[in-house]
Amino acid sequence: MSLVACGEKETTRGARGAPTRAGPTNSAADAATPLTPVCQHGGAYLGDDAGSLCDCPAGTRGEHCEIYTLALSAGISYTCALQSDEALTCWGDGPPPPPGAFKSVFVGVQTVCAIRTDGTLSCWDHAGAALTPPGGQFLSVATAFGSSCAVTLAGNIVCWGVDGTLRSSPLPDSDFVSVVTGGSFTCGLKSDATVTCNGIATLSGQFTQLSASETDLCGLKIDGTMVCEGATYFGPEKTNSIFKWISVGLSVAGGASHLCAVNPDGSLGCWGASVFGPQPSGVFTAVAAGLSHDCALAEAGSIVCWGGNDSGESTPPKQPGRIADQSNDAGGH
Repeated sequence: MSLVACGEKETTRGARGAPTRAGPTNSAADAATPLTPVCQHGGAYLGDDAGSLCDCPAGTRGEHCEIYTLALSAGISYTCALQSDEALTCWGDGPPPPPGAFKSVFVGVQTVCAIRTDGTLSCWDHAGAALTPPGGQFLSVATAFGSSCAVTLAGNIVCWGVDGTLRSSPLPDSDFVSVVTGGSFTCGLKSDATVTCNGIATLSGQFTQLSASETDLCGLKIDGTMVCEGATYFGPEKTNSIFKWISVGLSVAGGASHLCAVNPDGSLGCWGASVFGPQPSGVFTAVAAGLSHDCALAEAGSIVCWGGNDSGESTPPKQPGRIADQSNDAGGH
């Protein structure tokens, strides 16, 4: 499920990035042909005198000005990623995402919602039907079974049903910066890092991130420790540990969840119900736990997925011009 942090990552357009070295496109065997560097996505080749450098535009990086992944959100068997060019990429048992520029995305049990760069919402179901979210501009969005909630620019939380009908806000306060919602609860993270909840015990302390399933809520405190409430017992040996990022996996029909986290050294750990084999090795910045699969964002901006793969949910697309996406079907099928 998608993760909600006190400060969301956004891409910006404008100034060009620092020049990066361009690599050759010609075969090394073709010594008679001059080497031609490739600067993708509008990157400008600065010439041999500059040391074969590319001047890369904003939203790209690396030797050839590659597009990379900024954030992930995993659902039942459907996953979406926000790319550095502000486009969405989705794979698994679900439709292609709508075109346009976005700054966040959240994949739920029934519904996917994304916030465009102008702050408006775009929502669709897993069959591809467009839904009608409320109008306005928003900071954060989350979906659960049968309902969705979002934080307005004014810091208020609004909620609506699958049919788009507005519902009374479960949290009438203001000054929220992000929201999570479960089957029978809603929680908001405020600008002072405190949490307010309705339908589940409120987490005490100050937090940088919240993550929730239909039945469980976990929060990452400013000291890196984790606090959880709900149906799944994750164990004190985990809640007393230090983490950089957490994600509670989806649960359906009141079942228990599993949880994945990024450790301080960038390694991954998962525990709880239905953990899908060994986690991939490497250095990661974020993780998104789904129902029967998980995906993580590597430090280089690539995607690694593992677990169930019946609908291709653990096989992210390999797209030209992006840092190489990967999959790891350890424990999958």
